[in-house]
Amino acid sequence: MDAFEIMMRACGIGVVAALCLAVMGRASGGYGFALRIGGAVLLFGVFLLVFTESVDALRAVAVAASGSSFAADAFGTMLKGLGVALLCRFCSDICRDCGEQTLASGVESVGRIVIFSLSLPMLTDILELAGEILGMSR
Repeated sequence: MDAFEIMMRACGIGVVAALCLAVMGRASGGYGFALRIGGAVLLFGVFLLVFTESVDALRAVAVAASGSSFAADAFGTMLKGLGVALLCRFCSDICRDCGEQTLASGVESVGRIVIFSLSLPMLTDILELAGEILGMSR
């Protein structure tokens, strides 16, 4: 399945869900909420399909281009951070749609902390590399 076809499916899911919500309006109660969540989950599934294929291809390119495990590890860390950021955004948007601003802020805060913790091993590697370059190895 090529990228254009995947994008067309994602657009179709979004438009159909939006039209159903417009027709049903707010009067349907729980059905509107279920339709919103179902549409968002389907779109997130499409995102995961494209993202995993892209990550595998980009990681192979990074390893081939650099020949270094450090670059591949740093690239992997950046992709994990991107995944965490997108997942947190997705979840916080759902919380906001439900009217839960505090939960949305909490999800975003946890995401920031997770991204920070993902970057700590990379920071350690960078500091060790800087020490080696400056001749201050342990």
